[in-house]
Amino acid sequence: MGPFDVTKELIASIGDEPLRTLLRKLLEAEAVQRGIALSGIAAGGNQTAGDSGIDASIVWTGPPKPAHWLPRRRIVFQCKAEVMAAAALTKEMRPKGKVRPLFAELAKQNGAYIVFSTDDVANTGYQKRLAAMTEALADVPNGERVHLDFLGADRIARWVNQHPGITLDVLEAAGRSVRGWRPYGGWSTANQETTAYLHDESSRARVGGNAVEIIAAITAMRRELSVAGGAVRLVGISGMGKTRLAEALFDRALDPATAIAPSRAIYGDSGTELGVGSALLAEQLVASGVEAVIVVDNCTARLHSQLAEIVGRAGSRSSLLTIDYDVGDDQPSNTLVVSLGDNSDDVLAALLEKRRPKLSVADRRHVAEFAGGNARVALKIAEGAEDGVSLASLNDTELLGRLFQSGRQDQDAHARRCAEAASLVYAFYMERGDQSDIEYPILAGVAGVSIEEFYRQIAIFLDWGIVQQRGPQRAVMPPPIANMLAAEALRRLEPCALIATFDTGPPRLFASFARRLGFLHHIPQAVTLAEALLADGQRLGQPHDLANADLTAFLNLAPAAPEAALAAIERTLAGPQRGAFLSPDRSDRREFAELLVHLAYGVDLFARAMNVLLAFVVAEPADAGNNSVRTHFLERFWIVLSFTLADLPMRAAFIDRLVDDDDERVRSVGLDALNHMVETGHFSSSLGDRFGTRPRSREWRPRGIEQTQWFRSGLDRLIRVACSNAAGANIARRIVANHTRELVNSGYADLALDAVQKISDGRYWDAGWNAVSEALSFDRTGFDTNLRAQMLALETKLRPSKPEELFEAFVLGEPWRHWHPRGREKHPVRNVAKLAQALGKCLIRRGLVTDGQIELALGVEGQTSVYDFGEGLAKAAKDIPAEWNRLLSAYRAKAGGSRNPTLLAGFLKGAARRDTAWVDDQLDAMVEDIDLRADIVFLHPSMALGSQAMRRFSHALSAGVVPAPSFQGLMYGGVTKSIPAPDLSDFLAQLYEAENGALSALKVLHMRIFGDRSDKREIAPELVVLGRAFVSNPRTYEEAHAREDYGIASIAKLALLGDGGADTAVAICRAMRGGGRSNRQHVREFDKVCALVREQYLRVVLDEIVIHPEAGDSLIGHFFGSSARDDDDRQQNVVAIDASVALQWVGEDSLVRAPRLASFIPYSVSNADTGALEWVPLARALIDTASDPIAVLNAFERRFWSGSSSGSFSSRFVRRKPLLAILADHDNRSIRNWVRQAQQRLDDDIRRWDAHDRGQESRFE
Repeated sequence: MGPFDVTKELIASIGDEPLRTLLRKLLEAEAVQRGIALSGIAAGGNQTAGDSGIDASIVWTGPPKPAHWLPRRRIVFQCKAEVMAAAALTKEMRPKGKVRPLFAELAKQNGAYIVFSTDDVANTGYQKRLAAMTEALADVPNGERVHLDFLGADRIARWVNQHPGITLDVLEAAGRSVRGWRPYGGWSTANQETTAYLHDESSRARVGGNAVEIIAAITAMRRELSVAGGAVRLVGISGMGKTRLAEALFDRALDPATAIAPSRAIYGDSGTELGVGSALLAEQLVASGVEAVIVVDNCTARLHSQLAEIVGRAGSRSSLLTIDYDVGDDQPSNTLVVSLGDNSDDVLAALLEKRRPKLSVADRRHVAEFAGGNARVALKIAEGAEDGVSLASLNDTELLGRLFQSGRQDQDAHARRCAEAASLVYAFYMERGDQSDIEYPILAGVAGVSIEEFYRQIAIFLDWGIVQQRGPQRAVMPPPIANMLAAEALRRLEPCALIATFDTGPPRLFASFARRLGFLHHIPQAVTLAEALLADGQRLGQPHDLANADLTAFLNLAPAAPEAALAAIERTLAGPQRGAFLSPDRSDRREFAELLVHLAYGVDLFARAMNVLLAFVVAEPADAGNNSVRTHFLERFWIVLSFTLADLPMRAAFIDRLVDDDDERVRSVGLDALNHMVETGHFSSSLGDRFGTRPRSREWRPRGIEQTQWFRSGLDRLIRVACSNAAGANIARRIVANHTRELVNSGYADLALDAVQKISDGRYWDAGWNAVSEALSFDRTGFDTNLRAQMLALETKLRPSKPEELFEAFVLGEPWRHWHPRGREKHPVRNVAKLAQALGKCLIRRGLVTDGQIELALGVEGQTSVYDFGEGLAKAAKDIPAEWNRLLSAYRAKAGGSRNPTLLAGFLKGAARRDTAWVDDQLDAMVEDIDLRADIVFLHPSMALGSQAMRRFSHALSAGVVPAPSFQGLMYGGVTKSIPAPDLSDFLAQLYEAENGALSALKVLHMRIFGDRSDKREIAPELVVLGRAFVSNPRTYEEAHAREDYGIASIAKLALLGDGGADTAVAICRAMRGGGRSNRQHVREFDKVCALVREQYLRVVLDEIVIHPEAGDSLIGHFFGSSARDDDDRQQNVVAIDASVALQWVGEDSLVRAPRLASFIPYSVSNADTGALEWVPLARALIDTASDPIAVLNAFERRFWSGSSSGSFSSRFVRRKPLLAILADHDNRSIRNWVRQAQQRLDDDIRRWDAHDRGQESRFE
């Protein structure tokens, strides 16, 4: 029984009036949920009094169809808070022996008569009562048409538990309320009735990023929450009416057709002390299949993700609404995010008129304007209004004072001082927690009051709603009020004393103080304090020394004094700590980079901040990875999302300095900035749009003709570099080529094509030609006639025509980049391989092959057509040996690391078509050739491999002239297909035994088997024998081979076939166990091999692995699913186990083997419909048949703790409760007793871990 379950015992204790009220609520809840008009419900009367037999009824026509608790379209209920035995039922239905008239009416209408009683009856009693009710209508014409039912305490409890709101009502009435959780109503105004929702037509909400009117937002939220598993996150600053909006989702006064049934709602404030954690609540509701809308206020993004995952599981009938004060950048997946902005002044004035009708129109308007859209502020100030005092005549400071009226008369001086002191920090600890001590005594000292008085005032503020709680933390809310109060405090407190107070306090509180100062950039006193703390020699004046809370303080404080923060960083760069501060290994460099981006927002600090950020960029290596800050710098040169007010001249001037810098690294950054400058789309930034309270949503971006000037400015600079002899010329040309197509498609064709022409300037430019061809090929249909003609003419002009140009284009160029300019659908890309081969033939026939071309071809990297070019050379060469020697001489002359044998391989392939014997001679010679032998495998596929090639490879391997890993190349392209199986088998056996050769041998054998199967060829027996030898060898399962699990499993699949399969299975198990060489085994990732052996030879696995003393638990786990299954039911991949074989094996020694097997087999699976866990058949069979079922059950229970986990830890135990419930009525008494004890242990674990989870759920900071 969970904390949210209404029990039959509780229902049985309900009195007459509460029972009638409960029935009415249930009928109303069912009606709203099913779309039945509430006007069809009638309820009233005292069920103990004499009546016509009707205490409540419900009638409707049309849809929905009768079902579940409402079995007919007309139902009469009789309430009885008493025992209703068969005789009492007969007397109730036939008073004085005469049947009531209503039954004849029900018979005519096919109605239903249901007794709603607190009587607790078992199944036998239920059947007796139904029989009595049926007998009572025996003489009623067509009485069999009346649907009869008896809802006793047990069934009523089940009905109640389907409506969370009603469940909470019943629990509260019984004195069993769950602390912090409430049904619908009064969430936003405690102890007050929910009134009509006030709104106007302003677009104060954003749904999925789009501004909409509030009614549209309500409709969208209702739609999402009406779907099982739906999740909505409602965010906005405190006091804007988020909780009131949540209430409106269930309000039938607002579009009753879409309103959610109030009985589905259950609300909790995560910032308060909840009796049951949010995650545990969600788990219980989902596990019970209850249709609920879980509303969690003050819910962090992390907690939201946990809850959304829970309600989104299969079988869930619940949905989730979370509310948070923070308008952060988090965009949780599978969630509708709704942000709520300020209330309009009109809405606030209307709210004040409803809540404070005595206020004048002028008062309401003035308070509304002061509140700045914040309803909580407006209401709290209005509460302090005195008769005869015009609020309209008060200034802001005086209005703020109205928050602190004591008894609504005089201001409480202590209250004001305490509020101001509490506002000086963003949040503070009122209780110990999170390894933090209490912090409020320091604030009490600032306020000049006793600790007890400060504590009392904070408690009062909490009741008033101007302080909020999240776990042990408290914070003055909403932020605008906290900022105003803090500003007032700073005007009156002595700065040095204030700094000293927080400087000597806890570091966390100091950082929180800095955060508040960061929000007060418009307050001179706050700026002065910030500048003092950031000054040279002060606590935050040396950024390189900062860590943890002080680093947080520095970042938080910067918005109040941006220039001082920047100056502090500049001081560090000018000193001896520069290198350490800029180090790519610093974990905080991205935080400083983001700060510098914010500092570069304004025109006054742009150049200085970017210079500092440049230093970070230049200091990092090319492979800095996630620690890189390069994008932080470069995105400031985007045309949009630059987050800076610096205009085009300022940014262009900065780039000019970079491009002209003496440091090559700086010039490279400058070119990269130009690359960003000419980008036209696909912009995305994760940078926050606020800096303290400074908005960052505005930026300078070009409009209209300025956009053309922007791109012209970027392209002109690229053209200048590209046409120069500077080191970055090639990079600049590549940038222009890469952006040509997107610039043309974005309406800047004239600029792009002009740039291409200027850079080419009559010379061949391969990338430029390809860029124009690509644009024509992909986008030709979108061009007007003139543009298309212009681009076709340019493409023709740019085409290669000279031999050296054709060589660069079709031999050295990337084949896939040669898009046909006319965009042929069947052949969109030119046949570059054919062109390269033809060029090779043409050049060698004419004697035009230059040494320079050979040099380039032998040094290529990446994808080219050099192989095809070499093939063409050989096919047309007059003297093959002479040309080969020319190529070989050039190859030998190149340094080892810079040469590529692709040209040689292509030449050999072409030569093999003309003189096979000559090619064989060259390959034989390669074995002893120091320059070629390392690539002998790569060079061989020029002709079909056979026995001679295997002898050649064997000689090279045994002589040690070719390293074993080089032969891995035999796995590609089906090159082993032509090798006779005996020869291949002999060589692979030799390769396997060579140093570092086992993996290559395994891969080659795997691909040969794969190829033979694909070609439907019978696997040669020599390869089967070899495969068995490989999979039986412990070397196969070394750690270095773990990634080849799939290939080894393919070999094992072949090896396990036939008569020797069982022996091979034994050998595999022993090889994995180690067989005396365990120090070389690593079976972490051989799950596929293990699964294959388990599926085909389970008995072998049980004998050789499960029960064998040399097999560790980790190895056994791999044989039973390991990564394919998860004890925490996150994955539901089936692990096939032959239950009959397993149970027979267990039966031979049940006491030992049953609990041993229970420790490894998958034991649970999620029901496809409900999502609830069920025992897998084998696990249940072990429980039912084991000699000692308790030992088996204990083994399973120990695994309740294992498996992957996300969300609250208590959730894993909630999910396992159905497993115990299934066994609660087991025939075996010892099992039933074990279940009772295990259920208690499970409940204890749930409570303990739920308390732990709740302690981590929510904090302000």
